[in-house]
Formats: sequence, C-alpha cells, structure tokens
Amino acid sequence: MILKRSQINSCDVYVGLGLLYYLQDILYPSGIVGQTIQLIMILWGLKVAVPQMANYKRMPLVLKAVTLLLLMYCVYGFWEMAFPRHIVITQGIEPKKVNAYVYVQNALNSFLPFFVFYRFYIENQLTKKRIIIYLFLFFAQSIINYYHNETLLLQLALERGFEWEEVTNNVGYSFVFYIPFLFFLKRKSVKYAFLIVIMAFLISSMKRGAIATGAIATLWFLYAQIRQEKGSVSKTVTVLLTGAVILVGVWYVEDMLTTSDHFVKRINETMEGNSSARNMIYGKIWNEIVTDTSLLHLLFGRGANSSIIVATNYAHNDWLELMINNGLLGVSLGAFFYISLYKTAHRYRRVFGRTYYTAFLMMILVIFLPTFFSMIIYQLSTRICLFFAFMIGYVKTNVKNNREYSTLSSGTAVYNQLR
Repeated sequence: MILKRSQINSCDVYVGLGLLYYLQDILYPSGIVGQTIQLIMILWGLKVAVPQMANYKRMPLVLKAVTLLLLMYCVYGFWEMAFPRHIVITQGIEPKKVNAYVYVQNALNSFLPFFVFYRFYIENQLTKKRIIIYLFLFFAQSIINYYHNETLLLQLALERGFEWEEVTNNVGYSFVFYIPFLFFLKRKSVKYAFLIVIMAFLISSMKRGAIATGAIATLWFLYAQIRQEKGSVSKTVTVLLTGAVILVGVWYVEDMLTTSDHFVKRINETMEGNSSARNMIYGKIWNEIVTDTSLLHLLFGRGANSSIIVATNYAHNDWLELMINNGLLGVSLGAFFYISLYKTAHRYRRVFGRTYYTAFLMMILVIFLPTFFSMIIYQLSTRICLFFAFMIGYVKTNVKNNREYSTLSSGTAVYNQLR
C-alpha cells in the first residue's frame, strides 16, 4: 500500500506538510520552520479556496457554510488585529498573552483544508486508497504527539515541584476522530485492532469528554459492524470480535481503577459534578450575555477573544464562545455548519450507501458533542476536513455521473422510439 515516488501527487505533499507541521518540537524546534510550513499551507489553501468561493452559488451546501464561517472569523480577526486589545489568559499556572493574529490563523487552518481536499477529490488525487494510507500516518503522528505532550506535562509539573506520574492528556481527543475512518478499512482484524488501540489511548488520556464521545462512537461502530453482516458465519465472527473488544475495554478500565489514582480521581470529580472550572467560566459568560442590554452585542458579539476578557479564559463551549464573541450571527453560522452536514448526509444517504452514510453521521456526532464542553468549530484538524471533503466530493461525483447516465439513457430511448 506504500506509494512509489512516481505515484506521489499534490494531495500527498499537502498531507505531508500537515504532518510535518504537527510534529514541530519533535522533529525540529518550533519557530521559523513550522511558521514557513503553515504559511505555505495557508497560501495554498487561499489559492484553491478563493476561486471556489467566487462561485458560491454552485458550491456544495457544506462548503457554503464553511465559507460563511471563514469570512466571519476573518472579519472579526482582522478587526482585532487592526485595533488590538491586551488579552491575557490569567486562569492557570501562569498568565498567557493571546496574540491578535491567532484568531485568524486558527480559522484559516481549520477551514481552508475543506476546499483543498475537495479540489483534490475532484481531480482524483484524493482516493479511498490514499485515505487508508493517511489514516496510518495520522495515527502514528497522534501517538507521537501523545507521548511528547505527556512528557512535557510531567516535566512542567516537576519544575513546579510536583512529582506527578500521570496527567490528563489533551491529545487524547484526536483519537476519537479516527473511529469514523475505520469504515474505510476492509479487514476485520485491522479494524478491531485499531479500535482497541484507540480505546486504550482514550482511556489513558483521562479526558472525560473524549472518553464519553469515544464510548458512544465505539458502541455505534460495533453495532454497525454486526448489522452490516449478512452471512451467519460472518455475523458470528463479528459478534465474537465485538464481544472481545468490549471485554478488553472493561478489563482496561478495571485495571486503571486499581492502578491509577489519577484515573480514580477524575471519575470521582465527574461524579461530584466537578467540571474543571468550566462551571465558573460558563457562569461568567452566560451572566454577561443575559445581563447585557446592548443590541449590537446581542447580534454581533463583542469581538474576537472577548470570552477571555469576560471569563479570563476561552469559553470551553463553542456556543458560548460564538455568542460572546460573534453574537447571534456566530451562533447561527455555527448551527448552519452542522445543519449543512446533516442535510447532506440525509439527502444523499442512498448515494452514500450504508457504510459511508453511517461513517458520515458518526463524524458529525464526534465533532458535535464536544461543542458543549470543549471548542472545536474553528479548531478542526486536517483529518476531519479531509474526511468531509472526500465525502462531499464522493456525493457530487456520483450524483453527476448518475445524471449524465440518466440523460444518456433518456436520449437513447428517444432515439429508439424515433427509429
């Protein structure tokens, strides 16, 4: 499955640049190299996206939603850059200044890949075979980032006089997004092996939101595997593999409960309703929203990163973040993005077929649930954009081919009648 040098195309180069960017501080020091890679990817994205945006009416619904979100974030971000405010995150171990350009940078990194990968699919440079290869590469990158982040957190704790042996690892979230990709794999053994490793990293990360979202996606995936099997022998094997995965997951959780004090602590905090200071942040932002009498703030918000000014940190909730920063405009465009995804899935469910349709819905789920306890809308990873761009391109291509076939068939029928 490894590509030869002569087979490498532009999509491979773009994905490779993304991988290199995510591996900064590991393969090379952060700084000029990472900034150069990011600039190349942004310029590449703009070159592809701008012509597509100019043809807005003919774009797929999802890309229309992405376009509106990107324009909104850019307008607010450039305004913040033109009239910068001194914004500092004071919640945490030490204050952290937030540069004005980060708002635009995050938006460009999140949304431009949609257009790039969609173009790659239309040009037949993004294929199912390549997605499987990318899956292995992305997965390896996530594992490397996971252990690197864990090492950094432990070192930071040690520098501050804490002799921790375990930490809560935010990189654990990235493993949730691989579950929908498993539908692209054919061999059951590979699918279930991947799933077990994903479960292990999710549980070990001790990110409660990631574990909850991953658990729902895992059960859905296992149910879908059983449901799609038709032969009795094949279904029996799938049921046995499903049971084995569940047993491994239960065993791993039980082992963590007996060997990990931090894991037990996280569970106790959840049972007690401890949301890691999120309740305080939510309360401050919500109180500011409901007591604010400004119609301008209600409709258009207070500007980029205003959540930090109000609550000393980001909202850790996409809808509160959008409301305080961008008002009803932002909330409406955020909702339109998710509605466009669902409408695309539902409208073209027959074109997708059962497998792709289920995978599409699952990816919507795993990027929607975290919006209520984290922030993901303008921090979408490259792999999420790749997934949706492939699916949207798949639908557009197949619908177009079906129409051409129908037109051709109709023309042939008329010709036969005239004869």
